[in-house]
Amino acid sequence: MIELHKRYFALVALFLLTFATMALADDFADARAKIDQAKPNIDYNTFCAEMNSGEDKIACRVKDVPTVGFLVCKEPELGEKNCSTVINEEVTNIEKVKKEGGIRTVTISLPPIDGVKCGKDSSIECSGFLEKWLAKDEATFKQVRDHISNNTVKQLIADVENFTS
Repeated sequence: MIELHKRYFALVALFLLTFATMALADDFADARAKIDQAKPNIDYNTFCAEMNSGEDKIACRVKDVPTVGFLVCKEPELGEKNCSTVINEEVTNIEKVKKEGGIRTVTISLPPIDGVKCGKDSSIECSGFLEKWLAKDEATFKQVRDHISNNTVKQLIADVENFTS
C-alpha cells in the first residue's frame, strides 16, 4: 500500500511541476506577444507595471503579464559593445552558471528580442530578454552588480537571508 501511495505522489508531483512549467511557458509566450504588438516603439512608462534601472538596462515588469520581466538595454551602444552583444552575453552567462555551476538561477525565455526601443534612448536598435518574476509581495528587486561595485555583498546576503525563510 505504501508503494502505491509513493507512485501516486510521484505522479501528482510530476503533474504539478509540468503544469507550472506550462503556465510559465504560456506567460512567456503572452509577454512575447505583447512586446511584438508594441514594438518597435514601446512606451515603457505605460507598458510596464514597474521599472527598475541598472547600469546598462532597465528591468520592466510587463503590466499585462506581471510574472514576466523584460530586461532591455538603455542605449544601443554600451561602451565598446552594441546592445545585442551585451544581451546575448548576459543570457549566455546565466545559462552557463546554471549548467556548469549547478546554481539555480532566474528562468529566462529564449531567444532574446531584437528591434525594440531602448530603455532611455529613442533608438529602436535595442534588444532585451524575458525572465520570470515573482509577485511583489513574494520578492524584492536587488541589483547585484551595485552591491559588488559598492563592496556591500555581505549586506545583500543579510538582506536576502532576512527576506527568505
